[in-house]
Amino acid sequence: MNNSIIFITKSLHHVANFNDVIKTLEMDIPTFYDSDPDKCLEIAKEEVRKGAKVIISTRLLCNLFAQYIQIPLVPIKRSSYTFVLCLEEAFNSFDKIALLSKRNDKNSVEQTFQTAVLEAHNLYPKKTSIFYLNELELEETIVNIKNDGFKAVVCPAWAVDVVEKYSLKAILINLPKRDVIEAINLAKHNLEIYKKKIENENLITTILNIITQGIVAFDNVGKILHVNNATLQIFSLNKTDIIGKSYLETALIPLDILNAIASKNSVQGKIITVNGIMLIVNYSPIIVDNQVSMLIITLNKAEDVQETEQKIRTKLLSSGNHATKTFQSIVGTSRIMSEKISMAKRFAQVDSTILITAPSGSGKEVFAQSIHNASSRRNKPFVVINCAALPESILESLLFGYEKGSFTGANNSKPGLFEIAHEGTVFLDEISEMPLSVQARFLRVLQEKEVMKLGSDKVIPIDIRVIAATNKNINDLIVKELFREDLYFRISVLLLEIPPLSERIEDIAPLAKNFLLKRSIELGLKIRSFTDEALHYLSTLSFPGNVRQLNNIVERAIVLSTTDQIDIEIMKQVSKGMKALENNTDIQTVDFSLSQQVLASEATAIIQILNEFEGNRTKAASKLGISTSTLWRKMKSLNII
Repeated sequence: MNNSIIFITKSLHHVANFNDVIKTLEMDIPTFYDSDPDKCLEIAKEEVRKGAKVIISTRLLCNLFAQYIQIPLVPIKRSSYTFVLCLEEAFNSFDKIALLSKRNDKNSVEQTFQTAVLEAHNLYPKKTSIFYLNELELEETIVNIKNDGFKAVVCPAWAVDVVEKYSLKAILINLPKRDVIEAINLAKHNLEIYKKKIENENLITTILNIITQGIVAFDNVGKILHVNNATLQIFSLNKTDIIGKSYLETALIPLDILNAIASKNSVQGKIITVNGIMLIVNYSPIIVDNQVSMLIITLNKAEDVQETEQKIRTKLLSSGNHATKTFQSIVGTSRIMSEKISMAKRFAQVDSTILITAPSGSGKEVFAQSIHNASSRRNKPFVVINCAALPESILESLLFGYEKGSFTGANNSKPGLFEIAHEGTVFLDEISEMPLSVQARFLRVLQEKEVMKLGSDKVIPIDIRVIAATNKNINDLIVKELFREDLYFRISVLLLEIPPLSERIEDIAPLAKNFLLKRSIELGLKIRSFTDEALHYLSTLSFPGNVRQLNNIVERAIVLSTTDQIDIEIMKQVSKGMKALENNTDIQTVDFSLSQQVLASEATAIIQILNEFEGNRTKAASKLGISTSTLWRKMKSLNII
């Protein structure tokens, strides 16, 4: 049994008894003997150190071992019946037998022996006599027994030498086979229980050590019962130095365990500082009969919680919510675009809010992404929210998040995009469409740098950089009381105006070439260039849909071209209905009148395309390279509807 069970005795005759039994059982249980109980204890300690799991012994030794050893102990329980069996066997050789016993001994083992002596005498009153003694008068008592004519004495092992000194037969109480087998079976049962206990303890220890947060268990007076590796690492401790000690004797003093036990209350999120390390501690008492029987605490380093929080926020981001564009992505060689790019690069170096104004399709998000990727927040989230794309209630819950049960359908708590974007950048496109009620809440986010979920009364600190964009004149909206003036001041600390394509016609050709290269590869078509006439023709057109519309026209040309070069005929075909710019050679010198002309051109183009598709706005928007909602707003602003 790999020495999992051992037998220890201080009586030599027990060794033979025990070995006879295990031999018949075909078992291998190591047997150890020493007449000195203290040496038996040392043997027990050494064998436990070597791996013994259960000890079988006499009741006397088991009582001694129990004070120092924690493994299961199985005493061989000898009854009065056992005593009588030995006595009856002795009567085969002797007519009269002396029974040696102590009087009123408080030792439980000796009391058992005394009881057996009395019962044996009561059973054989004529064949036995009881002689009481103590160890100091042993020899005198043995002399009296011999003088009374007795030839044999039933005695404890410690009296054998004196009994035999006077040529008397010492009869010892053996270990009957039945009692030994019963003890062995109990030891085997205890071994299985002990192994299961150790297995469960190891499982729990392994689980606790896998957990990255610190865990400590205390009894009801603050003694440390268990501690996991994470706690040891946090406090730079060794397990053997603190297990079984009061927390007051260790580095855990700041945890204030006694007060936590006295309060009987669970406490979550208490912040304490130990050796310069900020910890977040949770206290969980175990109550039995209205009293604390144990206290469990968990603790985390604040910096670990912050790191995990950021990982969760990043994980919650969808694959589309990160910035892929940089300033190198912006195609444009015109003087005005070079100025805008230089300005945006300067803006990227600070955390001030930015308002980007530009007509639809001019590349507002490309600039926002480029600013983010050039900033110190480049490795943090970049979250895009289109304020015009969602109803007010959905937009609000999306931005701020919500708690479970805060509204119908809120089955689980969910963080808002502001919370998810912590330490990153939020790009609010079409902010002019944000409802006034949401504007008020958003203003508080900017002012206080904190957010409160719907249905919650707790604030969550956030650190975000806000870039907003619009294609409308917000001052007009303020006059109409459709936009908060205080919010406008907050979001427009830095202003970036991106010009429409009609104000930088020298960028049309490089943009078209860039779109041609990218889209032909994506479409798997071998179209590689424009004719000079085609490029010149593109530069004469008005693009109310700006860069987005130019991209769509180039894509149509790629699809329709039957050669590897796009010529002017293809360009005219795909731009049918588009109005040419008037006086485009002087376009950079036109100021206010130009905007008038652009608006007129937009209106004309929209009307022509709507007529072409018999009023179908979806098809018209597709040809213009804009969304249907943008088309509807343009039609409204141009008084087409």
